[in-house]
Amino acid sequence: MPVASSRRHRHRAGAASIDARLTPSRRRRRQRGPAPPAAVMVPSFDVARIGPDGRAVIAGRATPGAKIVLLDGGKEIARGEADARGEWVVIAQDPPLGAGQHELRVVQHIEGRAPVTSDQVVVAVVPASSRPRAAPTGRRARRRS
Repeated sequence: MPVASSRRHRHRAGAASIDARLTPSRRRRRQRGPAPPAAVMVPSFDVARIGPDGRAVIAGRATPGAKIVLLDGGKEIARGEADARGEWVVIAQDPPLGAGQHELRVVQHIEGRAPVTSDQVVVAVVPASSRPRAAPTGRRARRRS
């Protein structure tokens, strides 16, 4: 029995000596407990494809699982969700972007945290006339046939 108690005593002394060898900064980290939750990633754009008719496909990265909102000048135009790798894709086609200049930003929403807006802005100009040209008529059309 005395042998067991002396082992216990040595174990306690060993733990104290290990703690004494820690630098002050390591000792503080050990006392703080578990690390804080992972930092929230700022959403970003990877690709923005906007056709002449105003339909858009936009992709990027955000915190995995975040809800994604695409804004055009502060107005919501599409929603999506980042996958487990943090990748997201949104399609803005119903309605498509109107003719003129557009400033697109992405905002991510994570439950229990403040929304985070992208640092990047995509500026796009949709042409005023997005209709395809009509087939030629009149004399030119007859000459070609």
